[in-house]
Amino acid sequence: HEYHTKTDEFLEGIQSRITGGIITRFGEVLEGLLVRLARYDETAMFSSILSIAKPTDEIGKEYIEFCSSNLEQIRHHIYDELLVLSLFDSWYSRQIRLIHDWLVKDRAQASLHAYQVTCLGFIVKKVHGDFELQGVTHDVLDTRQYQSLISRIQTEEATQSIKIGEATSSPKPGPKSLLGSMAGSFSSLSNGKLATSGLSSITSSFSNFLPKSSN
Repeated sequence: HEYHTKTDEFLEGIQSRITGGIITRFGEVLEGLLVRLARYDETAMFSSILSIAKPTDEIGKEYIEFCSSNLEQIRHHIYDELLVLSLFDSWYSRQIRLIHDWLVKDRAQASLHAYQVTCLGFIVKKVHGDFELQGVTHDVLDTRQYQSLISRIQTEEATQSIKIGEATSSPKPGPKSLLGSMAGSFSSLSNGKLATSGLSSITSSFSNFLPKSSN
């Protein structure tokens, strides 16, 4: 009996170390992704240029493909259902904790870049759904950290929607408006009016399209 007990403890220790190693490695992948997303912080240099250069939620899709592939590999190579579920529970919890700390703790007072909102929203929702399908229970899925995280993401999504609405409802003057004002000024010159008046009108036309300096 003592021999079997020691054997069981030894095997459990091996399983625990293997599981811990897998979760650590998966966590490092997510940490690397969050470092990449940090480049899009509003205070980071060239964040706007980076967002233009990348298609929508590319980073998020890459990560979900990584998760899906490894979920499938674990199911294929590990036959102990209890071990599989334990591994999935730990992996899911680590992902939520890492994203929660990155977003809710480290950026509590910061507004997210639109690209960050899109990627994180996609990742969190897909991870929740995919791990639910793998048998992770709701007491593991819907923790306080998850609720806090999804609430913040929904707030950021609403903020981005408002920004987009404001941008589309406030069109800026186009080139035709500028050319039209200039044409009217040149017309005044050709009709024999004072040159100073015509030049003043042209200058005024340009000034209407230049940013106003604050006093």
